[in-house]
Amino acid sequence: MILKDQLYQIVNIEKSGDSSTYILRIPDTHPLFKGHFPESPVLPGVCILQIFKELAEMDLASASPLGYSEIKQCKFLTPVAMNQPATVLVTIALQPEGASWNFSASLKSESILHASLKAVLTTKQ
Repeated sequence: MILKDQLYQIVNIEKSGDSSTYILRIPDTHPLFKGHFPESPVLPGVCILQIFKELAEMDLASASPLGYSEIKQCKFLTPVAMNQPATVLVTIALQPEGASWNFSASLKSESILHASLKAVLTTKQ
């Protein structure tokens, strides 16, 4: 896990069938926000994709790291402003398909959808 406990902390996890919902706390003090963007810091999209992947690895209790083998749809709709600590809701769903998983994820805060993803994850060799 690259970002867990460095950039975000898991506050709560709720599992229901093939989906899980995570409540994450993202402090505004991480050094990356000083450079992305100093006047108006936002959570970088690449960090959102990494958070999604890390939560999928946790959900699957994967001993091996996972990687994106296909991104079918990825939307960054509204920036996650980081001028104060943020609490976000991440919902993921995984469906096995052979040696890979169909994966969907979304990141919200309050009633605002910030990002959504549909992808395929595979185990890295």
